[in-house]
Amino acid sequence: MRLAQAEGSNIKAKEDMRALAARFPGALRELDRLTMTQIDERVRLLEESIEQSRTPPAWAPYACAYHGWMRGILKLRSLIGDERDVATALAILRAHYVAADDEPELSQFDSRSIQEILNPVEGRTNSWVFRRIAEEFGENATQVERAIFDF
Repeated sequence: MRLAQAEGSNIKAKEDMRALAARFPGALRELDRLTMTQIDERVRLLEESIEQSRTPPAWAPYACAYHGWMRGILKLRSLIGDERDVATALAILRAHYVAADDEPELSQFDSRSIQEILNPVEGRTNSWVFRRIAEEFGENATQVERAIFDF
């Protein structure tokens, strides 16, 4: 997509970027932070791990969790709209939230997490997601962020 954009093919590139961002929230940040060489290397490492049935690169599970959590949170926000009451938000989620395979299950959204998602401490959901993934994997949030967005 970056190559298409560099070649002046903006219309299709913009559509592709929108689709990529919808499927993998945060992917555009990866594209901005990683060089084409780094992206190509990541693709190569992923393909190699699949072809050879090897453990994926260390950053891959974090990236999968990140995109799943971000998509789940976007879905949550879409379902609850402007609702800010945590109990009501949870009731709406229980009635309507269906997680995709790589998204957090409904049980992972408790009152505390809903409150933190609706009112993130640093004003950004990304920070909360990095901390959540760090807890899940027993890592440091900064390490998780660096693993996903630096190479």
